[in-house]
Amino acid sequence: MKKQSTLQNIIAMFAGTCLNILISFVTTPLITRLVVPEDYAQWSLFTSYSTVLYAIVMIGLDQAFIRFYYRDDSINYKRFLIFTSIKIPFFICVVFSLCSFSWIQNLDLFGYEGLLPYILTMINVIILIVNRISQLVLRMEQRGKAYSTLIVLNKIVFAVMAIGLITSTQINNFIILTISSMVSQAVITIAAIWMTKKYWKFYDIQKDSCEIRIKDLMLYGIPFIWAMLAGDVFNAADKWSLNILTNLHEVGIYSAAATIVALTSVVNTTFCLLWAPMAMEHYSKDPEETSFFVRANAYITIAMFGIGAAIIGFKDIIILFLGEDYRLSSTVVPFLLFNPIMTTISETTVYGINFKKKTMYHTVIMLISCGINVVLNFAFVPIFSSKGAALATAISYTAFFALRTVFANKVFPVKFELNRFSIVTILFYLYAAINTFVEIPILYNIVMMLVFVLLLLAIYRKYVCSLYRWILRQVLKKFNKNTAI
Repeated sequence: MKKQSTLQNIIAMFAGTCLNILISFVTTPLITRLVVPEDYAQWSLFTSYSTVLYAIVMIGLDQAFIRFYYRDDSINYKRFLIFTSIKIPFFICVVFSLCSFSWIQNLDLFGYEGLLPYILTMINVIILIVNRISQLVLRMEQRGKAYSTLIVLNKIVFAVMAIGLITSTQINNFIILTISSMVSQAVITIAAIWMTKKYWKFYDIQKDSCEIRIKDLMLYGIPFIWAMLAGDVFNAADKWSLNILTNLHEVGIYSAAATIVALTSVVNTTFCLLWAPMAMEHYSKDPEETSFFVRANAYITIAMFGIGAAIIGFKDIIILFLGEDYRLSSTVVPFLLFNPIMTTISETTVYGINFKKKTMYHTVIMLISCGINVVLNFAFVPIFSSKGAALATAISYTAFFALRTVFANKVFPVKFELNRFSIVTILFYLYAAINTFVEIPILYNIVMMLVFVLLLLAIYRKYVCSLYRWILRQVLKKFNKNTAI
């Protein structure tokens, strides 16, 4: 199969992400109208437990897979690499499963009687292991269209199976959602293996001819465990603390709000796909020129806070689609928006760490952010329930941005306009707090949104005017060209 160019891969992945978001926008309200918050919460917890357990048993071998994939172009080498990257985590998962079934049920992690959720979790982790490597093969082979197609197929299979079973059977909805997600992952995993089947003929591996050793893979991968595990716990601490300190209903409300916020991932994904090569190319050509990063930071700040304000302004209308049982999710959305906002903006400030190859800083940043998140969740959740978890998330991701910026500036100084950013952040905190703790009419909220956007544009007016002049020049250039013809 012919490999695609980098641009074709970016376009294909962007298109796949957009379509995936569109499908989620349609199917999520259908599912939430059929499923009570408690069942939705159990499924959300199942997903988070599976993700964290996957990070542990994988022991960083997916990162080693990426690092060593291009060392040798022979099919035999790639077969050995794939087989090893799956075999070891699979063995660890099986051993852990056999050793844990006797006591893990006593933890009552799901609020569901019986071993079934735990058995499904272990099976799901195995599926995730194979799925991760099969998807990586497609990405490393630059099969962007195939990768994007499978992302969309995953969402379609899940939605069709879940909605079909919920409306036609009496099976517990938590189990339906769980099995549907597992089947959809399994389907795209099998499809990915079939698309790259020449690499999956493990019976024909000649181990003696492979230069890479298992020891090398593990030595490279194991240090990544802490960063990956901290990242997963960082993302899951809010739901876990709600489950421990409140009830499943609060977890369901929170998870539904998180699903709405996740729709902004199309912006994050697109920006990261475009920004990474642009940043690397600019640094390689002129390492001393940093105004490029300052401008990028300003423009993405305007975009992300503007999008965040729009979502808060219309959140009460958006939440209506989820159904009556999830109306309280509207009070959780505002602070949860700090996750995509701070993560995306920090991409413009963190690249100094990558430029100077100080990647250990990423682990330190994630561990500190994770610790802050856990402490704040246990402090706020008993007082404010799901609203407290959202507030803890907002503060934690603000700290995450600050840490990334500080550590990156330590090795690659850039004079970002942090005073402007700080003012906008404070204003957004006030706007989010009002929408979280005060009940206000939709019309007043939209007026507040417009006021915030005007203040945002005023604070960054230098960059807004610069962007306006650039657009005007492009339009005039195009007009003059057409007139000349």
